[in-house]
Amino acid sequence: MFSPFCSPEPHAGFKIAFNMFDADGNQMVDKREFLVLQEIFRKKNEKRGRKGDAEKSAQLSMQLYGYQVAPMNSRADESITIDTTLLVHFFGKKGKAELTFDDFYRFMDNLQTEMLEIEFLTYSKGMTTISEEDFAKILLRFTNVENISAYLENVRHCIPDEKVNYIQAHCFFQGTHTKNTSNL
Repeated sequence: MFSPFCSPEPHAGFKIAFNMFDADGNQMVDKREFLVLQEIFRKKNEKRGRKGDAEKSAQLSMQLYGYQVAPMNSRADESITIDTTLLVHFFGKKGKAELTFDDFYRFMDNLQTEMLEIEFLTYSKGMTTISEEDFAKILLRFTNVENISAYLENVRHCIPDEKVNYIQAHCFFQGTHTKNTSNL
């Protein structure tokens, strides 16, 4: 059912994201380039009014950008950057390693695969398949459509009661993120 969607092509969106970090265009991202773009995103979020108390701000910074600024000796003007697991993974313990597109793509692809697997397992409740309706719920989960229940009702009435296994779901999501979506 979903086999035409499977494709090993790199995702165009990942290349765009990588190129945003690669400020000097050398096809490598170093820690400095990564942190500069993160700082831009942080400032943009603050302008949107996502500020809170210092603890919430630090927690948001850790979640969104993979680093935290911690005060030293209780003096607010002196601080150090604490590298998170993500920064150490990308740039090594000393922060000197560089990130290639292939490494970035592999990381993002693995992350998306693990997130889909967790979501699939949530709906499958230990079984090897999920219903078409549950698959539709996964598709609609992060959309901005107003009446999700109407879409689910359509699935219940218009689509035969088929099952979707994890491999089919994974192939479908791989296909929706490739450059070549002409099969869709």
